[in-house]
Amino acid sequence: MLPLTSGHALVVEDNPATREWLISCVQAAFPELSILRASNVAEGRQLIASCAIDLALIDLGLPDGSGIDLIKALA
Repeated sequence: MLPLTSGHALVVEDNPATREWLISCVQAAFPELSILRASNVAEGRQLIASCAIDLALIDLGLPDGSGIDLIKALA
């Protein structure tokens, strides 16, 4: 696997404690990535539209819709 040298990771999770845990895992594994965070589909869509995402961790069950819609938007 080639290391990521720079870029953005997106973490979309509505539970604040779980979101922070996932962010800490991404930071530990990929310290060079800037981590964007969202708590729902609407916030995730805004972040996807604003920059290129290299890595995404997305909760499928979000309060305002399905994380699958965000995965489709990334594809």
